[in-house]
Amino acid sequence: MPLDTPPEVMVFKGIKLHYLYQFPLLVEFRQESVKESLQVLYGGANHSNNQGYYPRTTHLYKANLDLFSKIVELLENDPNFSDIKIVHKSSDLGLTHHIQAEYLDGSILFYDGLLIKVTKIIYNSRFNISELLSLTGCSNFSNDAINSFFELIEQKIGTINRWGYSTCYYYTIDEINWDRLGLQRVGNPQILLKIIDPSRMIITSSDTFKNGQFNVYLGEEDVINQMICQDFFIGLEIKNYTQFYNEQLEIVNIYQNRLREDFGGLISSIFKILHKHRSWNEVKNALISLFEIKEYLERGTLLLRDIQYQIEKKGAFYNTPRQIWFGDEEKDCEEKIPRCISQFFIAKINDDKIEIQTDNEKNLQSEFHYLSEFYNLKNNILHLKDLVEKIYKIEHDLLTGYQTEFAIYAVWIAIVALLITLLFQVAECVISVL
Repeated sequence: MPLDTPPEVMVFKGIKLHYLYQFPLLVEFRQESVKESLQVLYGGANHSNNQGYYPRTTHLYKANLDLFSKIVELLENDPNFSDIKIVHKSSDLGLTHHIQAEYLDGSILFYDGLLIKVTKIIYNSRFNISELLSLTGCSNFSNDAINSFFELIEQKIGTINRWGYSTCYYYTIDEINWDRLGLQRVGNPQILLKIIDPSRMIITSSDTFKNGQFNVYLGEEDVINQMICQDFFIGLEIKNYTQFYNEQLEIVNIYQNRLREDFGGLISSIFKILHKHRSWNEVKNALISLFEIKEYLERGTLLLRDIQYQIEKKGAFYNTPRQIWFGDEEKDCEEKIPRCISQFFIAKINDDKIEIQTDNEKNLQSEFHYLSEFYNLKNNILHLKDLVEKIYKIEHDLLTGYQTEFAIYAVWIAIVALLITLLFQVAECVISVL
């Protein structure tokens, strides 16, 4: 590395490469069900009523030391890992404990039961902006330490669909000379520097090519990691809600597929009265279930509204000390709670200077890692809502039809009973006369 510039006037020092992967083994130990989480949402007009709802990381999940011990035992038997331990220190998500292990390439793996992070030191010395691209560049999304970790888990603990979860990589800078950089930080904002790598080409969905792009984050490394990890956690939670509403969709599909049978019971002969009665009860049960799903959808609409609000106001989260503990809770100062902060401000390099993008307000701050999950959930809820309204109306009309028919049967029975009564009375009169 050329040292024609004195080290004391160089802008940066030290680069780390981070890999992040969603791997939620703790999801089965979630502290409350999705239904219970939906009930927490407030339905008022003021969005701020639910600001404290997101992302509720350490309320929903707690460090599981039994699970961690099993994983540590697996890692200790793998020669690829060394210096393996359970650390009683707040993770990037604020959980009280996490696993830490060194991989054979010198990178450090962290795992708190929800996210895997692998950090590797790329460069330790000082350097200038002009050297940033040559020291970083686009990387592969695959990481050997994470792959080895996956294989151990799948062999001994259980399989998990790792391809259904999100991953990313990014760089952080250890030290920054902000004065030399020409930036004055007011309120300590975190900065996302998007860099084009001309040596990498990406094939897009439209079969065109574009240069690869990667992210370098400037600011406090701990806060940067926490903001990105909390974004990934929100994506995990959105997937939990998506799965819940997919389960409701399966229930609605059952009712939809049974509509023909329910309608057949309505038009069947009176001599099949038991079949009619059974179909009538099934329609009533369907309506009760559909009404319950409609309530879930109302809560889902609140959920979408409040996540959309966070997106529009460009809110992110980092960890702060927890201050309130309830009666039977064990106080652990390593447990943190998320606090809202502004999203990363996007910057670009121009003539070896970093400039914050201000030409387009929409591009001023970075997008969220969970946007695709959010839009997927939104589409699922909207589709389910339309389908439920449709099936609910049909089932309601069927119920009305059944009740009308049974009411007519009741009138007929009453008329027959009246005629029989009159017939008996007439017979009695005739007998008395004779």
